[in-house]
Amino acid sequence: MKKILGFIKISSTILVFTVLIILILDSILGIFAHKINKRSITLKELKPYSVFFHKNVENRIGKNGELPEKKIIKENTILFFGGSTTENRYIEANKRFSEIVEKNLKKKYTVLNFATSGAHSMHSNLSFQAKGIKFKPKFAIMKHNINDLNHLLKYESYFTNKSSHNLIKEENKSFLFKVKDLFFSNIYNFILSKSLKFSKIIDKIYYKSVSKVNLNDKKKININSIKEEFKSSLEMFVKICETWKIEPILMTQAKNFNDNFSNTDEWRQSYISKKVSWNEYSQIFNEFNEIIRDLAQINGIILVDLDENLSLNEDNFIDHIHLNEKGNLEASKLLFKILK
Repeated sequence: MKKILGFIKISSTILVFTVLIILILDSILGIFAHKINKRSITLKELKPYSVFFHKNVENRIGKNGELPEKKIIKENTILFFGGSTTENRYIEANKRFSEIVEKNLKKKYTVLNFATSGAHSMHSNLSFQAKGIKFKPKFAIMKHNINDLNHLLKYESYFTNKSSHNLIKEENKSFLFKVKDLFFSNIYNFILSKSLKFSKIIDKIYYKSVSKVNLNDKKKININSIKEEFKSSLEMFVKICETWKIEPILMTQAKNFNDNFSNTDEWRQSYISKKVSWNEYSQIFNEFNEIIRDLAQINGIILVDLDENLSLNEDNFIDHIHLNEKGNLEASKLLFKILK
């Protein structure tokens, strides 16, 4: 019996050590195998369960990345898609136009805001399909312009592998991050989920820069081509809504800039200023809004024209493009008229 027990003990020990050696070898190979990278679709979202503040403005992100905790989903749901001008992270939550609309509709609708700073319309199309459709919304509302414009002027296509805003993200991990995955990935993920500031620092280190556009390249940009890409992206949004029997609503983007903005340091130091003149940039922005209007008219879609109603009124803006509390209130009134 002692021999049998001794054999089992030795065999178990050998088995455990063999498994450990295999796991260690496999992990070491993973650390040094730079050519094997994870690829994923970019949803352009904040980290689930993250909490962040800006001047006493608090945002809490729920388990799905789009649902704040304790949010009750009603039968009728409205989804918002856009960039920072729709996300409104610098405005108190209850003073954002999406929240005001929900309140004014007497809680008949659940409003979910999927907008994220830096997102363009193709990011929103992916987010809509991956996260939004499951809520079976009555309305899906999209507001995009300037993020698409900036991206397309720089890269001339949504489908580029040169941008940190790629639709497909390839994770090129450094040696240290591969060691992290091997020894303390759970601790790291817990801290990352609790701190947006830490998350942003890590993102800069974690993903190697892929923005390799030569801004001194004087090659003329095909404006018609980028306008067609923008139009096609919006048409995709409309088709997604049509396929899933959701009513689409399009919004133009309001602006607070004119010819004087071309003299600011912000414009002179931007990469876009190396590609087009200020007059050209401003004109294309206006043409993007016209594309939105035309698409709404041709398809019989509801249009909320923020550009026509709010633009060039400094009382409505924080800066050249983001609405302040008053601007959000005015936007909510325009939305309420068509949703009530």
